[in-house]
Amino acid sequence: MSTRTTSILFTFLLSLTTVFAQEEPRIIPEKINDHLYFLHGGNGQGSNVGLYIGDNGLLLVDAMKDETAEKLLNVIRTISDKPIKYVISTHADFDHAGGNSFFVERGAIVYMQENAVHEGGTGSVYFKDKLTISMGDEIIEVHAAVSHSYCDALIHFKKSNVVFMGDTFTNSWYATFSSGGVEGQFEAIDKALAAGNPDTKYLPGHGIPSNIAGLQNYRKTTGDWLKRVSELYRNGISIDDMIKDDELNTIKNNFIDERTGGIIPAARLRKFIERTISANLIPSYPIDKKGLQQYVGIYKYEDGTEEEIYGTDEKLFIRKNGDFQYISELLPQSESLFHLRGGINEWVDFTLENGRISGFNFKVGDESVSATKVVVE
Repeated sequence: MSTRTTSILFTFLLSLTTVFAQEEPRIIPEKINDHLYFLHGGNGQGSNVGLYIGDNGLLLVDAMKDETAEKLLNVIRTISDKPIKYVISTHADFDHAGGNSFFVERGAIVYMQENAVHEGGTGSVYFKDKLTISMGDEIIEVHAAVSHSYCDALIHFKKSNVVFMGDTFTNSWYATFSSGGVEGQFEAIDKALAAGNPDTKYLPGHGIPSNIAGLQNYRKTTGDWLKRVSELYRNGISIDDMIKDDELNTIKNNFIDERTGGIIPAARLRKFIERTISANLIPSYPIDKKGLQQYVGIYKYEDGTEEEIYGTDEKLFIRKNGDFQYISELLPQSESLFHLRGGINEWVDFTLENGRISGFNFKVGDESVSATKVVVE
């Protein structure tokens, strides 16, 4: 190989190394004020993170993934060497709360909304409706919500005038209102708007910092999206044709803050439409509160794992602990068939024996597994 060829090859390899170095995912701190930072995640690292610097220690909003928690800690150490005393999880998803155990092992107390125990959350303290933490002259108010998940939390730094939204607000992706439907999304957004003012910063779980206009636009876009999907769904339009609908595609693009330069991939659009229909447009068969009580109980599978069905406020829910934890509302389609709200083609089909509920078949697509109701003597 000639010297010139070797030189050209070396230059090419060096340029590739430079490109890859530039594209290596980084956690980028953004200073909000002298005490509060917004740490940008993304690129497979996990969620955005909040960092509050108190007199005697640090508080985190979310902890990224298990595999990126140490990287997060290294970035934090470029800002402060104080101990991490608290972590507040916006919800239990792995990209937000996966790093909780890492920080618990280092002495942190993790606060989570109480439903997190049924969604795989690793917490130290669980709260029901509201939590208040004081750090110096900063008051942090945490409000429970059911929107993206059943364990969402809105975190308001009152003096700093900042609200961390978790995945109840994301301006680099579409709305993710799986568990609470659009009404849950609106309720969470309205809580955040009521807590703030025209100068409040609203920080999303994924994306970039926004303001009241950005959050209001997100709310409007969510409403426009549901309205259009509803129209198409009522008119019998297939999901394949919905994907091609010009109006729906225009609305879809409004979810993303134009400053990010991002787009929602076409491959994800189908899931978004399916989730919208599942969470908002599946009608319910009327069963009164007394009638719902017959389904309540513990159900056991052949492998010994159990699921619990319980009722509140004329609604029925199913939840499971163990290796795969979840909670979902059950929407009745008949006296026996129920749909898991927000789930894609997920059903619970109850079985009767001598006029009583004896078990169910849990169906996901074409697959089915049976569980027997545990009889309490």
